[in-house]
Amino acid sequence: MEKNWGTEEKTQMFLHSIKAFDVCGEVKKVFNLCRASPFGGVVDPSYCKNHAEVMLDCFEEVKQVPGPCKAAFDSAVNCLQNKGYWSTCEEEITEYEECPHPAQSKYSGYEQGSKIE
Repeated sequence: MEKNWGTEEKTQMFLHSIKAFDVCGEVKKVFNLCRASPFGGVVDPSYCKNHAEVMLDCFEEVKQVPGPCKAAFDSAVNCLQNKGYWSTCEEEITEYEECPHPAQSKYSGYEQGSKIE
């Protein structure tokens, strides 16, 4: 069944994606490298399953807005919903994007701990 997303849900997902780009960047890089390898890309794509699961877990964690970031997140959502333009809400988006998220420390260093052949 297809879900029809409202404007607020789309706006929130947009902001979560921006945040996840920073927080989950190392995980995404490792997953992409794994899938680009001959073994992970052609021979056995399930070889990269663990990295895919970690990447999805990271994104799900980022979607949980921590208390200290809630005001910045709400401000960015409100701005985008009322003004509708990235350029007019850049300050609000940047404030949310720069707010520290607990997942940052959890996934920082993921690249060094992963071996891609």
